[in-house]
Amino acid sequence: MFRVTLYMIQKNQDHYFSVYDNKNPKGIILQVDNGYPVQSFYAMDGNVRIQQGVYSSAKENGLPMIGLYDNKQNLKTLLRLAGPNESPVIIMKDNNQKIRLIFGLDMKGEKQDPFMATFDKAGNKSMI
Repeated sequence: MFRVTLYMIQKNQDHYFSVYDNKNPKGIILQVDNGYPVQSFYAMDGNVRIQQGVYSSAKENGLPMIGLYDNKQNLKTLLRLAGPNESPVIIMKDNNQKIRLIFGLDMKGEKQDPFMATFDKAGNKSMI
């Protein structure tokens, strides 16, 4: 049996909605923060595993993102749309939270050519 909770924080009028059960007290939390929706999926240990939503920053306003987290709650993979072309990009991080791989379609060029950037442990970038 699952439970649903809907509540509103009066201070800033943000809305939250959660779905959970006896084995996973956090379950799924949906929220709207100043008009921007975010949905978080939690494992039974209470740590976030998947987050999806839309960006609120000026350059990326309203563009979607999906983040995948490891068992230690570190962001490991980010799928997003970015740049003036609103191009799909995937960013992968290592266990030290350093970006090691970025690939996607050119974020600025008219042709939107595919690209791949790798980063060694020292942070040196190589384009493939």
